[in-house]
Amino acid sequence: MHKARIASLKSAANPRRLPSKLIDVGVQVVQTVVQGLLYGSIYALSALGLSMIFSVLGVLNLAHGDFVMLGGFTGLLFAGEFSVGEFGLVAIFAILVVAFVVIAALGAAFEFALIRPTLKRGPDAILISSILITVGAAFVIENLGYIYMPSYIIGRQTIFSIPINLNQFKLVVGGININGVYLIALLSIACATSLLYIFSKRTYLGKAMRAITQNQESTKLMGVNLQRISVLTFAIGSGFAALAGVCIGMTTTLSPGFGLAYTISLLSVMVLGGTRSYWGPLVGGLIIGFVQVFVGAPFLNPLTIPFTSLQFQNLAYWAPAVSILILIIVLMIKPTGIAGRSQSAKA
Repeated sequence: MHKARIASLKSAANPRRLPSKLIDVGVQVVQTVVQGLLYGSIYALSALGLSMIFSVLGVLNLAHGDFVMLGGFTGLLFAGEFSVGEFGLVAIFAILVVAFVVIAALGAAFEFALIRPTLKRGPDAILISSILITVGAAFVIENLGYIYMPSYIIGRQTIFSIPINLNQFKLVVGGININGVYLIALLSIACATSLLYIFSKRTYLGKAMRAITQNQESTKLMGVNLQRISVLTFAIGSGFAALAGVCIGMTTTLSPGFGLAYTISLLSVMVLGGTRSYWGPLVGGLIIGFVQVFVGAPFLNPLTIPFTSLQFQNLAYWAPAVSILILIIVLMIKPTGIAGRSQSAKA
């Protein structure tokens, strides 16, 4: 009887552990949340540059996804010149800065050569002209990429990634394994958006850019140089695309044909957040990123609908459809987007 009592006390002191299957699902959920945060942040960073150009200039840059791809390719070229394993975080910081500067300069040249002549027209003409010009530019960039990029890629392939190994920064907590590259990418995105926020709130040029989004004619009367703001906006927007491209290249793969399809996804993010909202893409990007990652998560596949015989084997293929469905529902409830405001509210 004494032994039985000791056994009962031991069982009370050591409660039954959770089933291993439930623990595995919990680990998968946490890892999916981290991955969703990363993908959503990259979407937000990319769409922030696209939305900034559209809200300030009224230009819809459909070559924006190609600037993302070129940013990743610039990161690849510079990573080849750097011993990333030897210099670690300094090398990654250098890659991000170089990609930002190079693609920002390319964006400024793009605005000067192709976009500036259209800005003398009316708002509707600017939108239509910018769509035609940037779609043509996107096709040119992609075709040139397929011709010339393979000679700079190992194995002369058309798919590339930035070779960075940060195992020393890997975070392991209770069986949850978070890649160090993910952490660096998230930190880089947070720093970039914070710097943009400070720039838009504290500097004259940043305040001028925000003022143009509200009322361009009044801003002209106040003596703001619209040509300087235009080139600066395109440079910053393109630079943000480059940062997103480096983050994508560090965590997955890119190809010369990546641009247009990615731009379509960014348009969904921008519309969801609000086309005339400066910071709406941050909200839209996180929503789209989480939705696409969770729909394809292992713990939801296959998914059986209760009380029916319906079963979905590969939910990842449904991720774009679910994203568009959420977009439609949000626009039915709030046509200006989640963070968007009506023109009367702005006035």
